[in-house]
Amino acid sequence: MKIEKKFLFVVLFLILFIFYFPIVNAQVPITSTAADPIWYYIQVQGENERADRVFTVVGTQVYGRAISMASPSEIDNQLWRFEQSGDSYIIFNRATGKKLDVTYNSSKSITVGALSDHPVTRWQWSKSGDWYNIKATVAPTGGDASKIYAHQANNWDNRNYAIMFENSGYNGTPNSRFRFILYEDFTIEISLDDHPVWYFITSAKPEYVDKGITDVVDDNMSESFALSNIVANNDRQLWKAVRKSNVSGDKRIHFINKATGNIIQTQSVYSEGYRFTQSTDQPEQSNGWLTRYLGGKQFEIYGTENDGVTRYLNASNRGQSQPDWLLDENTKDTGFAWILKKADVFSAIHPLPTEHLRIYSREKQIIVEGSNDYVIRNLQGIEMKRNTRLSTGIYLVTVNNQTSKIVVK
Repeated sequence: MKIEKKFLFVVLFLILFIFYFPIVNAQVPITSTAADPIWYYIQVQGENERADRVFTVVGTQVYGRAISMASPSEIDNQLWRFEQSGDSYIIFNRATGKKLDVTYNSSKSITVGALSDHPVTRWQWSKSGDWYNIKATVAPTGGDASKIYAHQANNWDNRNYAIMFENSGYNGTPNSRFRFILYEDFTIEISLDDHPVWYFITSAKPEYVDKGITDVVDDNMSESFALSNIVANNDRQLWKAVRKSNVSGDKRIHFINKATGNIIQTQSVYSEGYRFTQSTDQPEQSNGWLTRYLGGKQFEIYGTENDGVTRYLNASNRGQSQPDWLLDENTKDTGFAWILKKADVFSAIHPLPTEHLRIYSREKQIIVEGSNDYVIRNLQGIEMKRNTRLSTGIYLVTVNNQTSKIVVK
């Protein structure tokens, strides 16, 4: 019988979790085309239950809804891209391909956001602190000509957080201030037998940057996992996610190591104030993990043990005087946050056809391997310094008179 091995990461009780999406300074969206789209959330500042909602397509109308992490179709209902039209913009929805428009709702005597193939309006925005006021350039027939500024309604009178429009007197209020958040694909791909997808599972804790969960020793050792510096093609650091079951709606997954086939166990053992996870090669011995997206490519990884308690995977120094606790604050950038990095995917959208050339982004920098003769420019054509941290966006890298687009996230 295989001996279960201790895991060098702490899993501790859930006290309270609050969903957190990364706060970013206001920035205008990058314009794009249908052939090469760049997708954004349009998020309201809001207050109380109206805070942090995003423009979401519901039927033919637009509402404020919490950011979805469900099916791709639900996510696509919340994503928008921007094309410039003179001094204004056309805004396209990803799910429908239709354009953001305004229409007059006569039953409630308000102007609301809607979808259209041939919109009556275009869009502009103006800075409001770290946010923007969004303006329709034309009011719809029947609407008050002064009420052209986007505003997220409350739930009174069955308005259900509709994106409605008010006059400029509302512009300083939280429900009339918005920002554009670049979409990050936070989907963890599930491996199939004929199509495995391998990940490095790295800690988001600053002191553990670029260190991944590693199956490091043979079966004769009691402690088999550690956080080790990531090394390319190290199979002991590669993990695939597979479904715990084929039952509809069951989102639990196993993480399976490429080199050993070991599974990161949900069942823990208690020792000296810590709970250590274990490993097994028997899927039925683990209850499976769930993940919750934190923003910034970071996830919480948690599972329910046989005692009915939900515990969270945590990277911790065993020499600490006391364990870490999951408190009533966001866990982004802590030991409870994890980043899954694909082993074979880099940030180049169109890699150059050069055998020994690699171009990718890492930690906000653009890396070019295989050539010292290159230039980095932003989309406005301004040359950027090498080996410097860049703002989120798309950049152009020219090597040997050939240009690639690189996404910096």
